[in-house]
Amino acid sequence: MTAQSALALRVRGVHKSYAAPVLTGLDLDVPVGSLVALLGPSGCGKTTLLRVVAGFERLEAGTVEVGGQLVAGCSETGRDRHVAPERRRVGIVPQEGALFPHLSVHDNVAFGLPRASRRGPRPEEVLELVGLTGLGARMPHELSGGQQQRVAVARALAPNPSLVLLDEPFSALDAGLRATVRAEVRASLCAAGASAVLVTHDQQEALSVADIVAVVRDGRVVQAADPWSVYAHPADLGVATFVGETIVLPGRAAAGAVSSPLGAHTTSSPAGGEVAVVVRPEQLEIGPADLPCVDAVVAAREFYGHDALLRLSLPGGTTATARTPGHPLPEVGARVRVGVRGPVVVFPA
Repeated sequence: MTAQSALALRVRGVHKSYAAPVLTGLDLDVPVGSLVALLGPSGCGKTTLLRVVAGFERLEAGTVEVGGQLVAGCSETGRDRHVAPERRRVGIVPQEGALFPHLSVHDNVAFGLPRASRRGPRPEEVLELVGLTGLGARMPHELSGGQQQRVAVARALAPNPSLVLLDEPFSALDAGLRATVRAEVRASLCAAGASAVLVTHDQQEALSVADIVAVVRDGRVVQAADPWSVYAHPADLGVATFVGETIVLPGRAAAGAVSSPLGAHTTSSPAGGEVAVVVRPEQLEIGPADLPCVDAVVAAREFYGHDALLRLSLPGGTTATARTPGHPLPEVGARVRVGVRGPVVVFPA
């Protein structure tokens, strides 16, 4: 099997404009069986890409292949190709489920199947897959919001699509329910062996459920890698400050060492001279015996039970935030020693 044939989705050089350019040469690969999260701010082109892949929008340049088949772009004959949405074998889970209120759960799931298959076993099979066995006779309004979203996933999976597209499917759920439902949906996709693309602007969501996080900025993917690599080794300062909490400090680097208001650090970055030093709040430790430390003053603190945030004033008027265990906590105004655990990431200033 070639690398290309092992891709559920292959996007190359896609351009799409409305009043202004939205997608500007975007590339994306989705390996078979993986979940790729498109992470980026509102307006960066995430949902437009989903609409292009689904066939709801025509691209202006580039190609889209689903399951190794060209569905949009220039065909081998030199003609522009645009396969109709219903022939792309792409399942879609919209933002709020969009179930038909007058149809039962069973009939909602069966809707996308060929007519001859709607009374067969497939609807109940996928309802079992998403943990809704025995609820086929209910109406959508009789289900919770989380259950409705799982019905939407079951409906998308019923025709055995090559690819499932999820457009911020958890944004309408309350915070307490969101984490549970996304874990259930992720488990359902894995059980089905489905390949999927999840659009989100929620960093925690992308990092916790995706196999690959693709960070989108200004209509392009600027970094696509496993969640740890995107978090620990961001491609540029923009990715570093967008994905997770960051402390950005001025520094000077040379030969794998860098100095900042937090002291001396190691780095694997080849950058030298004046640099921007990126430190994660969880790297800061208060009073460690085994690390070089600098003096700081606790300017404020926020207690969350399991942990806390300390706002620290550093020498020279610089500030930093430390994420630390919730107990014990130094008082506001207390003088502390603070060190940095592990290497830092630096970028040219």
